[in-house]
Amino acid sequence: MDLQEKPRGKLRTGFTTGTSATAASMAAILSIINQKKIESVYVLLPKKDKIKISINSCEFDKNKACCSVIKDGGDDPDVTHGAEIIVDLELTSKSNSIEIDGGEGVGRVTKPGIGLEIGQAAINPTPRKMITENLTQAGKKILEKNGIKVVISVPKGKELGPKTDNPRIGIVGGISILGTSGIVVPYSTASFAAAIRQQIDVVVSMGDDTVILTTGGRSEDYARKILELPEQFVHTDGRFFWICNFPMYKEGHKESICWWVYRKIRKDGYRC
Repeated sequence: MDLQEKPRGKLRTGFTTGTSATAASMAAILSIINQKKIESVYVLLPKKDKIKISINSCEFDKNKACCSVIKDGGDDPDVTHGAEIIVDLELTSKSNSIEIDGGEGVGRVTKPGIGLEIGQAAINPTPRKMITENLTQAGKKILEKNGIKVVISVPKGKELGPKTDNPRIGIVGGISILGTSGIVVPYSTASFAAAIRQQIDVVVSMGDDTVILTTGGRSEDYARKILELPEQFVHTDGRFFWICNFPMYKEGHKESICWWVYRKIRKDGYRC
C-alpha cells in the first residue's frame, strides 16, 4: 500500500463503494414501488447531507429488482474506481426487517480485528447503516408488511481484491464495501492512516508481538527475502511511521522491525 504523490491543482471528489451500494439499493426499492426504471437517486450520507448518484442499470418486477452503480472515486488513485456495484433486492415475508449480505466479488472475513465477524461479508458498519437508513426511509410502507433482503455483488471484485489491502487483513474473495463519510477525498492521508491502523488491529487481535514496518513496496519486497514475515505484517509509507508504532506499543507489542529505504525516509523526514 503506497501513498502516491498528490498532483497539483483542484481535485475532484468521488463516492465510496458503500455509497454506490446504497444508491443501487435505493434504485431497486424505488423501481419496485413505482414500477419504472430509476435513472438517478439521492442518497442520505452519514452526516445527513445528500448526494445525487446516477444509476447504471435497473431491472425490476413486482417483488424484486436488480440495479447497479458505477463507483466513481473522483481523482483518487483507487483501484475500485469504475467498478460496477450491483444490488439484488427482493421483498421477504419478514415484516420490518432489512437483511444485507455480500454476493460474488464481495470479500469474506477470515481474521479478527476489523470489527466484523469471521465468515461475514466484508460490508463495513457504516455502509450497512447507510443502506438500512435509506431503505427505511424510502420503503416505509413496504416494511409495514414485508422485509427487504439486499445482496451486493461486484463482478470484478475477485480480480480487484488482491490489489487492495484485503489480503493483509484476511479478507478473501473480493473487495470490501467501505466508507465512513460516503465521500472519497482524493489522496486522503486520513484514509491512508486508517488503513494502517486496521492492519495493526488485525496483528494485535491475532496475538503477534512482532511487526515489520517498511517504507513501501521496494523495501517490503527486500524484507520478504531476508526475514520470515507473518502473513499479516504491516508495511507503510515512511512519513506514517508514528502511526504504526504508537498503537503497537500501546497494545504491548514486544518488537517492531523498521525496514526503510534511506533515501525515502530522508526525503519524507524533511516533510515532517
